Amino acid sequence: MRTPLPVLLLAAVAACGRDGVTLRGTFDAGERFDSASAWVVGGGEPVPVRDRAFELRDVPAGPLELRLRLDGARELRLALDTLSAGDEVELRRIWADDASGLAFPATVEGVRMLQVNGLRYAPSGRLPRVVDTPVRVLAAGDDGTALLVRPADERLPDLRVAITPGTVVLSSEGDSVDAEGIATGDSLRLHGELRAGVVVARRVVLPR
Repeated sequence: MRTPLPVLLLAAVAACGRDGVTLRGTFDAGERFDSASAWVVGGGEPVPVRDRAFELRDVPAGPLELRLRLDGARELRLALDTLSAGDEVELRRIWADDASGLAFPATVEGVRMLQVNGLRYAPSGRLPRVVDTPVRVLAAGDDGTALLVRPADERLPDLRVAITPGTVVLSSEGDSVDAEGIATGDSLRLHGELRAGVVVARRVVLPR
């Protein structure tokens, strides 16, 4: 039985549509700008940002660099690791770090895992409800109450961690210690629960 020509043509068109990547982005409500545009380096013309959102279609698959221009002057960069043909990625609540010239999304949807400017992201539905794993501290607040950590398990994204008055912070010998001693680069054992995208630490064990 022969397949009708129109069906074959539709299938070919659908296959072509899956060759590229679709990138969608929204800006954090705290970002202030009068005008903005977005484009992928080597991937076509800039598109305007409307209602704090943009969409780029048929972006080449593979590692790519997304650029944002705010107010016609501020230019920000988001380096994304490998994306596959047909991926539809949403970068939600993008915020600017003007000091570094980089921008970061609060969350990423549409792919299992994505690195943005070297940070690992996963969709909210893939974040573990309970965390009990070794981690490395990527960034720490001055008082040790807010951390960004990378789990040793590569299947997990980088996690934001809140140290609260109820968190038990211990040395490797089991002694109670001050969370202010936690610093970037430390290796910890973290136990906590996910709440609204943040891991609320129940117990943290510092390195020897």
